[in-house]
Amino acid sequence: MASQDSFNQWNFAWEKNNTKWHIQERHPYLEKYTDVLLNGRKEVQIFFPMCGKCVDMKWFYDNGHRVVGVEYVEKGVVEFFQEQGLEYVVEPVEQICGNLYKTADEHLKIFCCDFLKFDKDCAGLMDVVWDRGALVAIEKGDRKKYVKLMLSILAPGYQYLLSTFCYDDWFFSGCPRTVPPALVHILFGNHCNLQHLETRDASERMSERMDIRPVLEDFWLITEKNLK
Repeated sequence: MASQDSFNQWNFAWEKNNTKWHIQERHPYLEKYTDVLLNGRKEVQIFFPMCGKCVDMKWFYDNGHRVVGVEYVEKGVVEFFQEQGLEYVVEPVEQICGNLYKTADEHLKIFCCDFLKFDKDCAGLMDVVWDRGALVAIEKGDRKKYVKLMLSILAPGYQYLLSTFCYDDWFFSGCPRTVPPALVHILFGNHCNLQHLETRDASERMSERMDIRPVLEDFWLITEKNLK
């Protein structure tokens, strides 16, 4: 379970509308790799951990896929539905000590709860994952719990796109936290196939949040390990 201090920080950021991580349009790198993630499949179930009000969820929903998100802060969940013009219903989910926000057709669901309390009983297995801000937000001590949870909800043949940041954290230790390539291999390498897709220099884009250079963003494709 994440710390109360961490929850308080996220709540404070949302209340003050200090959500500089939010992107108003589709994420360009998710858009670039959408065909890779879908791999020719229709009506997949795609998972957005720590989703905020990510607009990509609406795109996948509009294109016939089933969307599952998890977000701790209720304000972010409500704003997503309001800004995307989606009607929703809310129901309590005792097992996660939170609430489920969903469309009437139940093809778009966002669980409002502690991410580490989510499990496969909530919404089944996930065909596709887009993690743009979960692993880099999780506290360092919870990274193994994150990986264990993620591995437990992946469907056979899954496609998993992960964004991580790498920088010298001597002068900065906040979010997004640095997750260097070697650590990605430590966390996932024994369980999954890892393909490093590309690295981009995010120094300029992140300059308002961290006064350090360089800040590199890595994109990874994680797939099922062939055990033969």
